[in-house]
Amino acid sequence: MKEEIEKLLAHVSELNCKTAKEVEEARVRLLGKKGEITKLFDEFRTYGPELKKEFGRKINELKQAAQAKIDEMKEQAASEGASDGPKEDLSMPGVPFELGSRHPVSIVRQEIVDIFRKFGYDVAEGPEIEDDYHVFEALNFPLNHPARDMQDTFFVSAGHPDPLLLRTHTSSVQVRAMETMKLPIRVICPGRVFRNEAISARAHCIFHQVEGLYIDENVTFADLKQAILLFAREMFGPDTQIRMRPSYFPFTEPSSEIDVSCNICHGKGCNICKGTGWLEIMGCGMVDPNVLEASGIDSKKYSGFAFGMGIDKPDVRFVIHYDVPRSLEGYYQETGRAGRDGREGVCIAYYSYKDIRKLDKFLMSKPVSEQEIGRQLLMEIEAYAESGDCRRKLLLSYFGEDYTQDNCGACDNCLSPKPRFDARKEMAMVIRLVNSLPEHFKVEHLANVLTGIATAMIKSYNHDKLPMFGAGSDHPVRFWEMVIHQGIIRHFLKRNIDSYGLVSVTDEGLAFAAAPTELMLAADRSFSEGNADDDDDDDAPVPAKGAGGGDIQLLSMLKDLRRDEGKRLHLQPWIIFSDSSLEDMSIMYPETFDELIKCQGVGEGKAKKYGKPFLELITRYVEDNEISRPDDFLVRSMPNKSSDKIFIIQSVDRRMALEDIAEARNMEMSDLLSAMEGIVESGTKLNLDYYIDNNLDADVADELYEWFRTEAESDSLEDAIDALAGDYEEMEIRLVRMKFLSEVAN
Repeated sequence: MKEEIEKLLAHVSELNCKTAKEVEEARVRLLGKKGEITKLFDEFRTYGPELKKEFGRKINELKQAAQAKIDEMKEQAASEGASDGPKEDLSMPGVPFELGSRHPVSIVRQEIVDIFRKFGYDVAEGPEIEDDYHVFEALNFPLNHPARDMQDTFFVSAGHPDPLLLRTHTSSVQVRAMETMKLPIRVICPGRVFRNEAISARAHCIFHQVEGLYIDENVTFADLKQAILLFAREMFGPDTQIRMRPSYFPFTEPSSEIDVSCNICHGKGCNICKGTGWLEIMGCGMVDPNVLEASGIDSKKYSGFAFGMGIDKPDVRFVIHYDVPRSLEGYYQETGRAGRDGREGVCIAYYSYKDIRKLDKFLMSKPVSEQEIGRQLLMEIEAYAESGDCRRKLLLSYFGEDYTQDNCGACDNCLSPKPRFDARKEMAMVIRLVNSLPEHFKVEHLANVLTGIATAMIKSYNHDKLPMFGAGSDHPVRFWEMVIHQGIIRHFLKRNIDSYGLVSVTDEGLAFAAAPTELMLAADRSFSEGNADDDDDDDAPVPAKGAGGGDIQLLSMLKDLRRDEGKRLHLQPWIIFSDSSLEDMSIMYPETFDELIKCQGVGEGKAKKYGKPFLELITRYVEDNEISRPDDFLVRSMPNKSSDKIFIIQSVDRRMALEDIAEARNMEMSDLLSAMEGIVESGTKLNLDYYIDNNLDADVADELYEWFRTEAESDSLEDAIDALAGDYEEMEIRLVRMKFLSEVAN
């Protein structure tokens, strides 16, 4: 290694990159994830303590020299680029901007307006921020109608006698027309409306409507029907037929839904009309007398009809999922029109296992039952994304349909098939396991049994004593989860959705286990095994431990308070509460000490020592912002709940040597240290003075302790090892860190 370091030092000193591109290439070549210096650090971690002391300082000096050289070349390249002046000839004529085309929504809106103008209708427009009276009260909406609910409407100023809101329909413009225009009234009201809808390819919180109103003496339902028929034939063609179905709207009586004959199949039935031959386009009805009277119109003398339609009918052919949906239902809904009408559509989804972790973090603020269902849905998304089988078959199977072809010729797995293998033995093993258990269990539990992973749940059911426990240990958990999912697709197994996805065996599965036949499966992709990112930037920000899902504003306020408390107490801020603890507070809004200690990394001692100002801040924030707190708090599985960790705590209290503790529990020393770190990080104190005094040099222990107190910027073990590895052994760093966390942070 010494020769390699000297060789790289010479190379760094000779670097002379002229352009920003050359500088970046040099940075990636030396310091990127696969860079030459990075490889030296990977090799360095495998050396023993003596070699680490010999090479640690040299390799750090090499990295610092490379970084300084790259920074110097960056500045030089930037200054030379600025001094060169503009490369373009400024005397040349400018390049004209290409004018775009009109939006499809604008085209359809204008077409509708033109048709009704031919019928003698005027166009009326009104404010998008409206009052409650014009949106609801004047239109015969009762006070307890769901449309007034905050869940469906965007209120700008709720709680006031006459609250302002974003209009939920353009009917408010009809009310203003009735208040200001002379009778008879014949208007159409196009415009944007706003509702608290889940955003997808088929819905949005902002969309466009066109509503119409006609009021005069002796207006009848026959007039309404004739007006709609004329519009339909102008819009969709002269052979178009209409169908009226009874319906309900608060502001019309009687009310009707309008369907038009499908202009694709001409009423014969197709994918567009779902085989019915009809397409719904609008709602309509005779104006309710109460609506007329509210606007000062004599309902005994005048009558009228109203109608309304949405003009946003997405025909999405290209969909990109930048975020992983929370469920396969959401994914399927958001794929647009792809595959629904027999014509081509393209859907691309970006997937990283970090997305699943982030969404799982979001579930922490939900009631326990919702967490269980949410995690089951996330497991389905994970299995779908990482599967190597036909995606069309997987989707249809999830929704209870069969797809008999082996290759759909459209999805990525079918266009680029993965190697296949005969899985009859593995499938038979899964079926025998499921059939042998008296109770039903989820996919993850069954996969852990076959792999030989003794989780707490497996131990509680004594499944670690089963003959089949670990029978498939030559394959990882993800492999067995894939086999189980394929068993469900092929009807060897079935999953009961009503029981949170518990798996049982079918008659077909029993027949297969009795006489297995060839079963060719494609192996899953291995997204979960590591970071699939191709970015070579070693300095890219990494999400904090436990990050995601919290109230961003509250989290910022908590960090500011932590900084102020750190200054007041002369402590590093992370010592008071770690970032993961603050993130949990921003999710669960604890207001009492009992609730606070349920946050990650907060023990009873730390809560009492530092928690009061944080609880006061959270309580004020919840009251000021009228926040609904979680119905129940997730009680974390604390480290001292398992038998191993109870034994560790008791053994440390009895001053037992760590080597003896590890031997007694059949653990490696590194595994024991990790378990102890988990105990300390959860808020439990461990007094390790007896072991540190006997095994560490006093000066070393004092230096490390002082570093954690004054220089450490976080409680991260990885950061500490990276900063100190050249001068101290890893075990020394880990032991003193635990001592510091126990004495100061906890």
